[in-house]
Amino acid sequence: MTALVDRIPGALTLIAACRGDRESPAAGSESSETKDRMTFTTNAALLAIVSTLLWLWFTAHLKPHVSTFIFGSVSLASLSVVAAAVFFSFVKKEDAVSRLRGWLHSRLFTRVLLASFPLIAFAYATTFTLYLTAGADAAEVRLIVKNGASSTPVTLSPAQKQRAVSYFFAFRPVTARIETLSPTGFRARDLPLGVESPRS
Repeated sequence: MTALVDRIPGALTLIAACRGDRESPAAGSESSETKDRMTFTTNAALLAIVSTLLWLWFTAHLKPHVSTFIFGSVSLASLSVVAAAVFFSFVKKEDAVSRLRGWLHSRLFTRVLLASFPLIAFAYATTFTLYLTAGADAAEVRLIVKNGASSTPVTLSPAQKQRAVSYFFAFRPVTARIETLSPTGFRARDLPLGVESPRS
């Protein structure tokens, strides 16, 4: 039988091809699993980077205003714990983890994460925040922070020694002019918050 197969032109090639076709599903499955693992790893890394960048931007530019004007003396960490408890009271933890795993295995999620980088860069480039801090022995300090036509009153007290003034969607560098109303005797100061282009 072997001798007969050897004498038939192309028989060995046909047999080899058939054997290759039978093994291809396993090879394709391994290749698919490898791509899936790469997609999962890539999405996990991108999600970590995006989350870190967003948290840093939020902490620098939004957190001072959120803590002051919305939640008062309630810390943001305490509010996050309460929000997480409320969320998981309506959504099972297993369902949330399963949904997150589904996203991490999705190539569409990869494109979404990559598309968020230009938006994050835009937010970083057009947001400026000025922090004002009173001295340890200062009783009360009242300031006016000006930028062009806008004017923001700021009051620093022993209970709140630091305040922040933010400028959003600023498409050019911001120069804040700080005028001290109380105590008196201080000159106005111009403080650039961005890198200005050199003037000719």
